[in-house]
Amino acid sequence: MQTSVFSALRRMTLCAGVVLTALALTLGSAPTHAQGAPQYQWLSVYILHVKSDRVGEFESLAKEMTAASKKAGEPPTQIWSVEAGRGGVYHILQPMVTLGELDNAKPPMPPAEMALWIQRVNNTIDSSKHFFARVVTQIPAQNAPPATLTTLRTVTVAAGKQDDFVAWIKKDLTPAFNKANLGATVSQGALGDSLRNFYFAGGVANWAQFDKPNQLDAAIGAKAAEALFDKIEGIVVDNEIAVLRPRPDLIAPAP
Repeated sequence: MQTSVFSALRRMTLCAGVVLTALALTLGSAPTHAQGAPQYQWLSVYILHVKSDRVGEFESLAKEMTAASKKAGEPPTQIWSVEAGRGGVYHILQPMVTLGELDNAKPPMPPAEMALWIQRVNNTIDSSKHFFARVVTQIPAQNAPPATLTTLRTVTVAAGKQDDFVAWIKKDLTPAFNKANLGATVSQGALGDSLRNFYFAGGVANWAQFDKPNQLDAAIGAKAAEALFDKIEGIVVDNEIAVLRPRPDLIAPAP
């Protein structure tokens, strides 16, 4: 018998083709690499809670930074705002092939300009968290419709159960998702975060997708889906889901 945690996990993340996500972010909306290009293995994640009366200022500053980063030739940054979850929260994500990229990183603005930008943006933020997540796996979906939303699920596992959970993802969850044509990017908290946190991210076409029948049940059967999640009873101790909206309007073109 599934506990309430697993029941919620199954109902909320698998209905309508919505997929599990870990922040790391995750993300299902993160860019794919061209054939032959190195796959990213790390995600640099910022979670920012912006003051309610400074949102416009924060978004203007975000555009300034993305424009400067593009001009400096830095890898693309993705920005999401939370649509269902804590209000005023933004997730900023940058995929990385290796953490060694940080050894040669340079500020995208001159020192004085960069210091002023940091001071200005800090004045708009109530709280922030920065961490690095390691990509566990990417489960592709074929011919998926364009996503206007992203589900982000944070799953916390019991102490010492990380390897068991990763094994379940690769051995049990991935084949089931492949059969149901469900896609997900899965990452695990690392530097600056707990190793017990896993992030599952996936794209959703629109809000109406949440009203549709459970795609996993339809593909493998309700009993098989129930059995799939029974296998992680005693492993998962907490999970939460948020719905994020990609914000390409904050990715300003380079001047």
